[in-house]
Amino acid sequence: MPDTEILPPGGYWSGIIPKHHRLKIVDIE
Repeated sequence: MPDTEILPPGGYWSGIIPKHHRLKIVDIE
């Protein structure tokens, strides 16, 4: 399980992500 930031309401990554993380959009239904 990769380290993930706390997702804001809506299931989208916040603008603050570590450099070693890939920029990706996570959809939470």
